[in-house]
Amino acid sequence: MIKKVWNLLGSVQLVIPLLIVITLVSLLGVIVPQGPVPPDFLHKGLRAAIIVRFGLNQIFTSWWFYALLGLLSINVVACSISHQFKSVGKALTPHFHKTADDVARLKCTAQFTLSGDPARLAEGFSAFFKKRLFFAALQKTDSSIQMAARSFFFKEIGSLLFHFSILFFFAGGIVGSMQGFSFVKEFHKGQTVAFPEWPYILRCDWFKLDRTADGATSDYQSKMTVLSLDSAPLFTKIIQVNHPLSYRGLSFFQNSYGEQPDLIDEAQVRVIGPGMDSSGAVMTVPFDTEVKLGGSLSMVIRKFVCDFVIGSDSREVSSRSDKPNNPAIKAVIFKGADTLFNSWSFLNYPDIHQENAKGFKVAFLDYTPQYYTGIKVSKNPGNVFIWLGFALMTAGILLVFYFPHKSFWIFIEPTGDSSSRVIAGGSSSRSLSAFQDEFKHVLDTLQRASKKGP
Repeated sequence: MIKKVWNLLGSVQLVIPLLIVITLVSLLGVIVPQGPVPPDFLHKGLRAAIIVRFGLNQIFTSWWFYALLGLLSINVVACSISHQFKSVGKALTPHFHKTADDVARLKCTAQFTLSGDPARLAEGFSAFFKKRLFFAALQKTDSSIQMAARSFFFKEIGSLLFHFSILFFFAGGIVGSMQGFSFVKEFHKGQTVAFPEWPYILRCDWFKLDRTADGATSDYQSKMTVLSLDSAPLFTKIIQVNHPLSYRGLSFFQNSYGEQPDLIDEAQVRVIGPGMDSSGAVMTVPFDTEVKLGGSLSMVIRKFVCDFVIGSDSREVSSRSDKPNNPAIKAVIFKGADTLFNSWSFLNYPDIHQENAKGFKVAFLDYTPQYYTGIKVSKNPGNVFIWLGFALMTAGILLVFYFPHKSFWIFIEPTGDSSSRVIAGGSSSRSLSAFQDEFKHVLDTLQRASKKGP
């Protein structure tokens, strides 16, 4: 009973339907969005109910998907033990032909005569092949000696490595899904963020946006610095798409960008007031930075709102959305401790600005947005298994394709005049034309080493 179960676990009859099921389930996981569902999704009919009821939005982290992968892993192990190890054992066991005629009928054959008795020649041939990592053995009969040589079992090792690489891929996927995470964090210039269970701090030094002549975005990148907990810089890198920053278990990818809804880099304004030209002074004012207007007058832009609205009940200023539909700034002009102007100005309505009792006006003309950079924070402890899987798979493929099976059989018969007749044959799992050249080279080397007779 146990043997039948073991044979079933390592059989093709199990692996084919298992692969079909895993493929279909994985395809379903690609079609159905994975992750938590929004609350309103639960009320979207039968399709939504089925997805939630059967956990189709969490396929790759479900216990039954892990069970399918586990069953496939058992199949790989059982198949390797049942079949691959048998192939290794077969490679270690020399196979002899019954007669010299069987060798002479092979596609690669040769016959020649060498001086010397069969025993001495056979020992020399055997030593020659063993030096070249062949498994060689001798079989003696009353009238002849047969030597069988088979190449080292690189191909069988490659097949085993290929099979076991699949287990590493499974392990990497499971470990990554159970212990890894991925989310997007928005940074603005100068912002520092600490992450749970990561003994470092990440700071965004700047974000750079490159545009083409027609205004389209051509590239965007962020300069990020890893700090110790006492704020000492440890590592700095400019990251962009496909060029992440990786440091001590976490990886940071350039993911997205956008305009800050409540911050700008600078604003262009026109200021009109007592003692100034009637057309006013147009100037660029950095956000939240005091600038001199002349004399003892100073100005600062305290606030920015991208979509200005005043609450009907609270009468407080807020932003209706994160889109720059109605940008506004709150400008303050002061002289010493006296505030001379403190009011909102609107980009869409630059001519609508209040003139206060002190006679000052501020028109909002333009601004340079301050961008945030969306950084994808990722941790995948399963990557080490996946890279090991790739290494094993690559090594396995190279061994299978570049180290084919090669076998040689040599019959040595005495001729009665202190010489021996040699009948040699060979076969290989690679193409016949490629092996024929190697076969001829090996026999030529053997003849020279054995002092070729007449």
